[in-house]
Amino acid sequence: MKKSSDNLDSNYRPIIVLFLFISLIFLIFLFIFAINNIFVEEILLAPPQDLTDCGPLDQADTVYTLQNDVTNTGTCFTITANDVTIEGQGHSVNYGTGSAGSKYGVFVDGVNNSIIRNLDIVEVNVDGTSKHGIYLIGAHNGLVEGNTITGINHTSNGIFLYSGSSFNIIRNNMLNVRANGIYLNINAESNIIDDNNVVTLDTDTTRAIYLNTNSDFNNIINNNVTTYNVNGRGIQIQLSSHNIIDNNFVFTFGDSASGMRVESSATNNTFSNDIVKTFGSNSYAFVISSSDHSFVLRDSVLQTLGSAEDFRVSSGVNGGQWNFTNVS
Repeated sequence: MKKSSDNLDSNYRPIIVLFLFISLIFLIFLFIFAINNIFVEEILLAPPQDLTDCGPLDQADTVYTLQNDVTNTGTCFTITANDVTIEGQGHSVNYGTGSAGSKYGVFVDGVNNSIIRNLDIVEVNVDGTSKHGIYLIGAHNGLVEGNTITGINHTSNGIFLYSGSSFNIIRNNMLNVRANGIYLNINAESNIIDDNNVVTLDTDTTRAIYLNTNSDFNNIINNNVTTYNVNGRGIQIQLSSHNIIDNNFVFTFGDSASGMRVESSATNNTFSNDIVKTFGSNSYAFVISSSDHSFVLRDSVLQTLGSAEDFRVSSGVNGGQWNFTNVS
């Protein structure tokens, strides 16, 4: 029996040696692969960059950290690469000190996954038009969070999402502007506008939150909105559909104002858990205007404390499906 066992061990010994050799080669391959991956990542991931002045942010996968207040005659920061973060640390971005128009605090030009956080953005010169605080064109999957924006020109929007800017989150920002506060226009879809504090001041018609022209499937939630201007509009939905407007506080203090306004074929929007109060004369808590609309309005408070009705149907509206549930 012992002899037979020895023969068996001799037969399997080459197989065992081959198995151990292959295992060793495999472990060496894994080790080399891991080392190469670490090396490649160190090359591809750019190190954090300290910012001390305005300029382009054009290096992908980079966190730029602002170290001090900055000032520029035109646009301060332009993001032109994917996966860029600008961390403001509460520093001021004073932009548009010159008189030229179309200058911005932060401009995101057709790139994705941008993060704009903790900046104090200030429009300095009232001259020039369309000098928006944060301006996104064709930008997707971005985050705009924790910023303070001050605008002084009546054409300078606070945060402007334009031309297909979609799947962005606009959250926990404070805006004090004379134009539209947060403005979504032309196919700005599937964005989340959450927990922002927006104040508008001007003599012209401006909106604190404004969805226009195929800005569909957005969520407007948990925002505090205040307008002081004549013809001010708290939240306006126009030519846009399938949006959810939920748990917002809307207050207007100017004359001829609208707390919430649905205009020009805005269909299948849902308003819920909102508190809307107007205080000026000839002001209305909720207005539907210009064409037929279908919408849901539920679990909300509409209150006009001036000399007008809580709910107004303007000329040009002939029908539509209006679903009211628990509205006071």
